Amino acid sequence: MQRQIRNYLAEGRFMEAMVMAKAAIKGLPEQLEFRLLLADVYAASGKKKLAVAALEELLALDPEFPGARAALDQLD
Repeated sequence: MQRQIRNYLAEGRFMEAMVMAKAAIKGLPEQLEFRLLLADVYAASGKKKLAVAALEELLALDPEFPGARAALDQLD
């Protein structure tokens, strides 16, 4: 599923990527990497506030999640 989300993201198919990432988060809430992917989708589609919110939520769940702090710093 992660690969498909990344493919959609790379192809600029942001809506499909967002829908799939949200479904993954709902179905697999313990898999935090989907939250990082959702933030990437938001950032790539120009939705900076949503990207920041997704990253802040991820960091609240796991302050040491790899790549989350760097992604948030890039958006600020």
